[in-house]
Amino acid sequence: MRHEAIAVVGLGAIGTASLRLLLDLSVHPRSLTLCDVPAKHTELRALAAELRSMHGYSGEIHLVHSTPAAPMEVYRNRFIIAAASVRGVLDVDRLEPGTIVVDDSFPHCFDTEKAISRMTSRGDVLLVDGGLITPPGKVDWSITLPSNLAALVRQEANVDLLPRSDEITACIFSALMVERQVAPAMTGVATVEECRTHWVALEEMGVTAGRFRCGRWALDNRLLSRFSTAPVHAKSDADVLQ
Repeated sequence: MRHEAIAVVGLGAIGTASLRLLLDLSVHPRSLTLCDVPAKHTELRALAAELRSMHGYSGEIHLVHSTPAAPMEVYRNRFIIAAASVRGVLDVDRLEPGTIVVDDSFPHCFDTEKAISRMTSRGDVLLVDGGLITPPGKVDWSITLPSNLAALVRQEANVDLLPRSDEITACIFSALMVERQVAPAMTGVATVEECRTHWVALEEMGVTAGRFRCGRWALDNRLLSRFSTAPVHAKSDADVLQ
């Protein structure tokens, strides 16, 4: 990732914390493109200055705006971290071959069906959910489902509603970490020090990323083997902070 041009789409609490932790872990990409709505331009400039002064980032920083669709400059990056709050920010058809998108938006910031269709037909991009992890042991779930579930969802979809024993969302797991006193509780905007504490705790417990999935659809090894990263050069005429 240190050799990649990375875009962060959506610099709210999740996007900003992810970016700060990335740089705190000494993962300094070749360039950064920070994308949010025009009303947050002043905040983006302040964040860019912070990345320089507090995290020692020396690469190019591009500031661009979504309206709400992401501008052309975002698609010149082949690694995109998304944490937006609206649909349709990213256009799957505009992604360059070799692009990886890790999306922690809810709902997805792109058309999920289009993403799955492109991955299965062309295999030249990778769009996966963020925030899904695999704990070191088996997850035991206690689940209560309505008696008329079969009438609410079609029978063939029932299995998709049941969680796997080897995966859990990070938002649930973080609460368990606090309950078991593995990591301290946090309120308000997470600081980089607090994020680092949780990151170290996850590493010590042997927690890893969950399997690649896009919503209910999971990528298999055959599709992953088809994916290739074509070189894409990130150039921008946007507001560049040297």
